[in-house]
Amino acid sequence: MAHTSSITVRITKDPDEFLRDAGDFMESEPVIHSILASNVLIARRHPGRIPDPWWIELRRGGRIVGVAMHTPPYPPHLPLSSPLLAVSVARELAARGRPVDGVGGLREGAFAFSDWWCADQDLDADVVMDLGMYDLPRPPHLPFTVPGRLRPAIPADLDLVRGWLQDFHREAHGPSEPPPPDPSPHVLEGRTALWEVDGRPVSMCYATEPSGGVTRISGAWTPPADRGHGYASAVVAAWSRHQQEHGHRCMLLTDLANPTSNGIYHALGYRRIGETVTLAFTSERSG
Repeated sequence: MAHTSSITVRITKDPDEFLRDAGDFMESEPVIHSILASNVLIARRHPGRIPDPWWIELRRGGRIVGVAMHTPPYPPHLPLSSPLLAVSVARELAARGRPVDGVGGLREGAFAFSDWWCADQDLDADVVMDLGMYDLPRPPHLPFTVPGRLRPAIPADLDLVRGWLQDFHREAHGPSEPPPPDPSPHVLEGRTALWEVDGRPVSMCYATEPSGGVTRISGAWTPPADRGHGYASAVVAAWSRHQQEHGHRCMLLTDLANPTSNGIYHALGYRRIGETVTLAFTSERSG
């Protein structure tokens, strides 16, 4: 545990302990904390699936004012808009000698962490992903007719889903990024959807385990040969409606550099409420 200015930083590897301390805080803003909450729930339900996790609490006067995580090989994730809190996390990780090769999270916090880290470690930083954060304040509306039907994925679909998720991850992040998460829990627990035409799956998406009443729609993927027919719109709209009918609030993240996906989600009724960014650190100083 360390103190930075008036901020106390505490790190635990125990997801149960972290949820006892910070669960109510995360649920107070469940959309912002969706990624962190999803990972904590995975670590809690599947011990060992997330190796060497650090769950980070930030306190002022004994009260939690922010949370973050570091789950290698992924960079630290900071659902923080406060530069002070972000720099407090950076200082703590540096003091503990924690290897860090990038950072992600809300734009203000991620850039504050990056600026401090790069100055301290004599590094440079490049933006590798700029994401829009969307929520769905009303039932989704599919503005055109799409042939086919929705069905939940079953265990026999796991190899298909795993392959499509790898393709999705490769297209979105490139081949050098860490591998995508194991889709087995989403399939086996009934949170993955397929859109099929004449009995053939043509598109998919999945919903994360809800936290604070919020589920994140992710992994929307249509193989290139089946694009241009509205299948991604159909599966996201139908699965979002399914989640809402079961009492969940929907959100998603999408690459701001991809006008197609942003247009799809906007047309369905999703609204952009914020931005997240991922930066990678490099040893080459620019100009």
